[in-house]
Amino acid sequence: MRVYFELATVIFILLFVSNFTRNKLFMMIASFISMGFMAFITGTRFSLGGYDYQNYAFFYDNVIAIHKLDLGEFFSTEKIIGYDRGWYILNSIVKASGLNFFALTMTVSFLFMIVVWWVIRKYLENEMLIPVTFLGFYFLDVGFVYMRQSIAIAIFALSIRFLIGNKRNAFMYFGLITIAATVHFSAFVLYPLWFFTKVTWTKRGARDTVLIGSLLFILPVLGVKFDNVISRFGGLIGGNGGSKITEVGVRYAAGMVNPMHLIIFLLLSFFAIRAINDKENNEVQNGFMWIFMMLLPIYTIFAGTEIIIRNQFYFYLAIPVVLDFALRRFKEGSKVVLTSGYLILCLALMFKFAISFDDGELTAYINFIQNDMNIFDDYRLY
Repeated sequence: MRVYFELATVIFILLFVSNFTRNKLFMMIASFISMGFMAFITGTRFSLGGYDYQNYAFFYDNVIAIHKLDLGEFFSTEKIIGYDRGWYILNSIVKASGLNFFALTMTVSFLFMIVVWWVIRKYLENEMLIPVTFLGFYFLDVGFVYMRQSIAIAIFALSIRFLIGNKRNAFMYFGLITIAATVHFSAFVLYPLWFFTKVTWTKRGARDTVLIGSLLFILPVLGVKFDNVISRFGGLIGGNGGSKITEVGVRYAAGMVNPMHLIIFLLLSFFAIRAINDKENNEVQNGFMWIFMMLLPIYTIFAGTEIIIRNQFYFYLAIPVVLDFALRRFKEGSKVVLTSGYLILCLALMFKFAISFDDGELTAYINFIQNDMNIFDDYRLY
């Protein structure tokens, strides 16, 4: 796990310096370097990411390059959402370059991390909150395992400017979410956000929602599941995505999300709610608060429904923003302590995932460069 410790050290140093300099240019450069380092690690990984990595490699090796693809037939013979049409097109474009699967992993990693960084940084005073959040909530799981969903998350990030603030645009928002859903069908859950964000949060309303919502965690504890309700939506999507929804009770293992996720949410919500100012309607803060609060039903009502739990990654985008708004109310010394504590939390989450995923597979990191390979090799992984 040496490379993870090196990454953590770099981010710790850059966060420490940025906390004291408060220089915007330095923060931008520091956060960009941190995100680039993570993208390089995930993009160059070799055969790490479990069964999903194998599937992605096999899929890439068998797609048709974009210049050889009959696009008219491609889009007319099957539905778009649920059949991964967008993911196929991305693979097809990279394949047309003549490069191998490693070029795809690098393309996906850099697109994901740099696009999210570019979008979210515009809402922050302390841009280092982005790489710190990525360490705990995105780096190893989404970066190493969920390649398709990472692109859908990046597209969702691009849609946020049309969801929040004075540039709200229904056509652009729904259009981008539809494109995201062609890459990963789960993005369809983002459609209702447009209507939710029209409602303004108050401090009391948010507090009561979290309190009442948390009590609903008793439902999955008692064995209450919503598989039958969710499975009825499979026919609306079709394809592999529709099959996953229809067969949700069969395809996904029984079990519950770790209650620690709810505890962490409650901890973060304490600071997020504290930052709400009932006398000042900040549309950006309110919009990201809505995105953040979407985590509550995932960790309570749907805590035993894995296909819903995986949607958490879309809503993690709000964490650095709601925390940044909260930190603005603290003095400089308190900010240093709180951001340091947040870094420790994210590092703990990162190392926990590395140790627990596939019996610790990710702890033995290796990249294709170490194996004397490159993106130009005529190489098929499987």
